Amino acid sequence: MTAAGSANLVLAIALAARCFAAEQPPPANEQAQPSDEQDGQGEPAKKTIVIFDFQSQGDDNKLGAWVAQNVRSRTLRKGLYVLIEEMDVAAALEQAEFAPSFDKPLTEVAKFARERLHCDLAMCGKVDRPKGDQLAISVRVITASENPDIILEGIFTAESQHVRRCRQ
Repeated sequence: MTAAGSANLVLAIALAARCFAAEQPPPANEQAQPSDEQDGQGEPAKKTIVIFDFQSQGDDNKLGAWVAQNVRSRTLRKGLYVLIEEMDVAAALEQAEFAPSFDKPLTEVAKFARERLHCDLAMCGKVDRPKGDQLAISVRVITASENPDIILEGIFTAESQHVRRCRQ
């Protein structure tokens, strides 16, 4: 992945974390730009990404699923990546009896993403609630290669009124 493609992914994730928390659209001057990689027809090549549900403690992963869905929605709206559909991911997970997690070895997650979902990138995450309605969202994006590279790894913080809904 080029530096521009990596920067776009970082920007998309950061904007998603910040925007769903603030519940407002991203500022116009922070819109991500397409990668400079090209497909066979001179168009920017789009990487395929799977965004697994994030983990969250004490709520049957409701909050983690909600955060992952927000990241998926923002990623889809930006149009920078081809997103593997949730139904396809769920079917592949069930068939393989695989449970992706933030702490699972990178090679296992990459192998599943590459062989079962035929994608370029995989995202896992976990959500913690350090205090009140504040969220600490740990995100890891890797290449789905035999020797996966970490494209993004970080912790984003956000506050959201939706946290209360997920607790119910």
